Amino acid sequence: MKNWQAVAYKVLRCFFIFLMLSTAIGKLLDIPDFAEVIATYQFGIPGYFATGLGLVLALFEFELAFYMLRKPRSLIVGPTLTIIHSSQYVTGNYYNLSWYRTG
Repeated sequence: MKNWQAVAYKVLRCFFIFLMLSTAIGKLLDIPDFAEVIATYQFGIPGYFATGLGLVLALFEFELAFYMLRKPRSLIVGPTLTIIHSSQYVTGNYYNLSWYRTG
């Protein structure tokens, strides 16, 4: 790998580690509100299950960030990050645009 590619890789890796840690800590600090966010996705998830699901998702993000620290060249991290952030983007946009379809 060339020097600039190594630097870009390390910068992006640090950015995603910081992103995963900050979102996980934010979710863990306020699980009830994160459960409400999950409930707004309208998947038919009951409230008591949304709280547990919110806790599991936040802990998964936290563990993924530490996994990225321990194994910097893992082939699992890239696809997992893509799935997590794509699903959050798609469900968030679906919820935000639902007013447009109904009104």
